[in-house]
Amino acid sequence: MSDPLPVHTDPTPDLGDGMTPFRANGQLFHVDLFDWAAWTSTWTAPPDAGPFAHLDAVRQRLREQCGVTLNYRQADEFLAAIAEQIATIKKKQRDALSSLNSSESTLFS
Repeated sequence: MSDPLPVHTDPTPDLGDGMTPFRANGQLFHVDLFDWAAWTSTWTAPPDAGPFAHLDAVRQRLREQCGVTLNYRQADEFLAAIAEQIATIKKKQRDALSSLNSSESTLFS
């Protein structure tokens, strides 16, 4: 049995719907990146939860929202891909702000 393909962002063009495409096991699915970032930062495991409770919750939420079933490794890769996408967006925002501040200081010099 072959190892399932890793989860990764898909190069599908942005549809303008605010959804980020991901691909796993040959299945393309779209998620609201900011909704997932907020959910992952606020989710807490119940006191009696096992060591993989967070990944169980991620897998369940993806099944319900997107109809995609991931194994534990893929759920972990999905979370890493979400974090990478958010970091990229934050870097672009910092770069844009830095560029804007630089332009303003040149304008008022």
